[in-house]
Amino acid sequence: MLTVPRKISVAVTLLSLALWLLLLGPLEVQAADRPHVLALNSYNDGYEWSDDEMHGLRETLTRGFPQLELLIEHLDTKKFPNKKHFPQQADLLAAKYRKDRFQVVIALDNAALEFALRYRDRLFPGTPLVFCGINDYSPGMIVGRNNLTGVAEHHDMVGTLDMALSLHPGTRQVVVVHDYTDTGLAMARELSRYQEHFGGVKLRYLPDLPLEQSVQQLKSLPKDALVLLLSYSVEKGGRSFTQAQVAQVVSSASSVPVYAVHAAQLGKGVVGGRMMEGRIQGVKAAELALRIISGEKAQSIPVIDQNLSQAMVDDAVVRRFGIDPGKIPAGARIINKPVSVYAVNKTAFWTALAVAAAMLTALFTLYFSIERRKRLEKGLQLSEARFRQLFDNAGDAIYIHDFQFKILEANQSACDKMGYSHDELLQLSLYEINHPNQRERLPERLATVKKDGRALYESEHLTQGGEPIPIEVTSRVIDFGERPAILSVVRDISRRKRIERREKARLKILERMATSSNLQELLGEIVRFVEQESPGALCSVLLVDDSGTRLTHGAAPSLPDFYNQAVAGLRIEQGMGSCGTAAFTKQRVVVEDIENHPYWRNFKPARDAGLRACWSEPVLSREGDVLGTFAIYYRSCRSPREGEIALIESAAHMASIAIGRMRSEESRQKLEEQMRQMQKIEAIGQLAGGLAHDFNNLLTPIFVYADIAKRSFTPDDPNWKKLDGILVSAHKAADLTKKLLSFGRKQVLNMEVLELNDVISSLLDLMQRTIRGNIEIRTNLTGYGAPIFADRGQIEQILINFAVNAQDAIKGNGSIVIETGNVTIDDEFARMNPGTKPGPHVLLSFTDDGCGMSEGVLGHIFEPFFTTKPVGQGTGLGLATVYGIVKQHNGWVKVVSQVGQGTSFLLYFPRQAAKAKQEPAQPEPAAKIEQRDSCATILVVDDNESIREMALELLQSSGHHVLIAETPALALKLVEERDLPLDLLVTDVVMPEMSGPELYERLALLQPGLPVLYISGYTFDVKVHNPRQHKQVSFLPKPFTSEQFIAVIEKAIS
Repeated sequence: MLTVPRKISVAVTLLSLALWLLLLGPLEVQAADRPHVLALNSYNDGYEWSDDEMHGLRETLTRGFPQLELLIEHLDTKKFPNKKHFPQQADLLAAKYRKDRFQVVIALDNAALEFALRYRDRLFPGTPLVFCGINDYSPGMIVGRNNLTGVAEHHDMVGTLDMALSLHPGTRQVVVVHDYTDTGLAMARELSRYQEHFGGVKLRYLPDLPLEQSVQQLKSLPKDALVLLLSYSVEKGGRSFTQAQVAQVVSSASSVPVYAVHAAQLGKGVVGGRMMEGRIQGVKAAELALRIISGEKAQSIPVIDQNLSQAMVDDAVVRRFGIDPGKIPAGARIINKPVSVYAVNKTAFWTALAVAAAMLTALFTLYFSIERRKRLEKGLQLSEARFRQLFDNAGDAIYIHDFQFKILEANQSACDKMGYSHDELLQLSLYEINHPNQRERLPERLATVKKDGRALYESEHLTQGGEPIPIEVTSRVIDFGERPAILSVVRDISRRKRIERREKARLKILERMATSSNLQELLGEIVRFVEQESPGALCSVLLVDDSGTRLTHGAAPSLPDFYNQAVAGLRIEQGMGSCGTAAFTKQRVVVEDIENHPYWRNFKPARDAGLRACWSEPVLSREGDVLGTFAIYYRSCRSPREGEIALIESAAHMASIAIGRMRSEESRQKLEEQMRQMQKIEAIGQLAGGLAHDFNNLLTPIFVYADIAKRSFTPDDPNWKKLDGILVSAHKAADLTKKLLSFGRKQVLNMEVLELNDVISSLLDLMQRTIRGNIEIRTNLTGYGAPIFADRGQIEQILINFAVNAQDAIKGNGSIVIETGNVTIDDEFARMNPGTKPGPHVLLSFTDDGCGMSEGVLGHIFEPFFTTKPVGQGTGLGLATVYGIVKQHNGWVKVVSQVGQGTSFLLYFPRQAAKAKQEPAQPEPAAKIEQRDSCATILVVDDNESIREMALELLQSSGHHVLIAETPALALKLVEERDLPLDLLVTDVVMPEMSGPELYERLALLQPGLPVLYISGYTFDVKVHNPRQHKQVSFLPKPFTSEQFIAVIEKAIS
């Protein structure tokens, strides 16, 4: 036993400790001194039941904490039972209490509990929740909910009816009166489940009618009937009542006894029953709240689920119906009993009480001097106990030790965290509870505290079980008893260190992503990070394959190889394990017991690998697309603990970044390769077009002069056959240049609106005759039409080229399938496939089942002169020509092929809105050639000397006056100097200085109406036909014969 001075010294020390704790954690101490409590009242002020609850709640809370601040919010669901105002109510509370923190939130009745559970994470996250007055309660209502407890409201309707039937044994019918609110319906449902309990007694429930109409049915009840009144506060139509008002109305109308379950209805005409008081619910809820405020965890406090009802009767009503008082249950509360002796002799009673009080006062005065010292000592003990409670209830561990590191005192938190009892802890020193790697630093830290009076540092403690705990220590020098000591407040920073460690690992992984690490290595890093953070975890990443229907192996270094092989190729489908289901639903799938879960039925590799639990998180892109799954396996059945869900979500997010980045990189490289290939083909096309142009200039004189020379011989002359051979070879060379021009997209097209289906159908016979008879051609043409704007001859050329190539690829029997369809290219497809444009297109698909092509061949098939055929069996221009034609039609071509699997050519042409012409256009009647009295004056402009000489000779031989110019500038000068009227301009399209159309525009200003004939091997992008001068413009492609040249000349000048 301490002496009084010793006690005073200890009290002063603890008082100093309390003041310092106030400075260290003002928020916590204020919360302890004046707790803040929020009460959510389901109903309105003035409603008897909730008023009684609030009375018991407020009375009990105030008794425990006189300075407690109780805030009340009414949800008013009696007047607004549909609860549509809840979202606005939540917004209001969020605005009102955004800066407040409550020690506990109390929900009164079902509506308030529903509101609190729905919005607690938003309005008061982490705050303990206590409920009361909950009708129809079952443990399933709070399964999966943390940090809450409360009081169930069980109205003892069965007990009330049993009590009524025992008082009225001849009863055959019970009429049940209740309203149709949530509470009334819940009570009626609960009672109906006990129908069989009452044997032959029939329970009849009144329908949802206004109260006055309902009670009319009670006036003519038979004598073997009773009335049971449940909760009734709102009638049909919305008018509200108090429970007392309803009891008065029902009991006044009923010809038989009325029993009830609400204590507020006793004394209003009902006999009684096993009744529930709202005040008791409030008292019990307040007691739970006080335990939480005092430091207990809400989840450790069981829900009060027992029946709190009490038997009560009104003696006046009992006597009115002649009920035998001897049958009233023992211990029942009885009101309105006859006046007692106490009431008659109040004066004598109070006189005796006054005398007793005087005697007690005298005794108190007599012993006052003696008790004075006892009270002082008791006051000191109480003060010490109060400070001890504050010391022990602090959330952080607190140690008091001397300068030799001997522990002199420790609070309960220190004992709980370290795993020692209080007595065991006081036998130890700081050396023994510090981690070995921290012990040598204790003298240095002690010196800092002695010098500065305080110190703040991080360290590490070792629990009794050997588990290290990272801590933050705040120390200062105090007086303890009669000697100086050190007070250390020790805060567990395990969570903070865990977060720092996770963040460091996450940043490391992100840094590796930025340095273009291999995807499998990155996923392996993420897997190892999670396994390190969650001991016992075995992690796996599965990736969605290109088809989007299966999962392939990504990374799973800790799982057995045979298991990884078993899940590779897992279908994305509901019920296909945790991962297949998570990828299908895009939601987390937690399987706590693989052995008994339907998703894992008959999957033997999981059992062979010893896996018992699996949680799978879908890996989603920013757009919400499934990229894969991240799974955590355990070798024991278990559910996620606090923090583990956040860990798997973080891992899935990092995996999403890694997969998304790598796929973006692959897509970028693919696009770059496509662009390089397009630029390469474009460059070759430019070269091919230029060569064809020059080649056409060379061929034109050959055609003309050979033709002229041929006319000077008869068919039986040997020179005639030689010249004919020259012309045949020249025509073959001209065909070759046409193919080059097609690839270079330089030829002039005869564009019109075509129905592609008709073009294919009309060409089928020709294609079938062109290829071997053992190759079948099948078609699958769209029934919705395939209109395109195209040159019919060029489209036919494409089909013939494809058919010939397919024949070469098919060895033996085979088939060709030609299909058409209507597709819409979106922005994403256009972005991923350079050369395409968004919008509606017609798809032409040409597929064969031949030998197929390798990746190496596919990269060159559209290049001119590239061929896989033996020397002399192919020019290598077939597919190059197809490419050029498609491009000139503003289309796009794609090839899909695998060796041994055949080849598909997919051609996309812009869909034409106008319909194709159904009937062939009628040919225009031949223009009558005007007979000229004299020759025409013709200006020929071409930068190729052989073309100029050929034109001069042909035109002069036809009797025309010819002017020759090498360049457009010389032509303009010639016309201006001679001031001669021209009958025709013959000009090349592409020339130095200016183009042929530009020259014509200049000359047309000098001589309006001047006709022009363009001759060219190609047109590039120059518009030859000016709409305003359409009738004056003619065009003749090189190479041409002398007959073609003279015929076009005569037509142009006619």
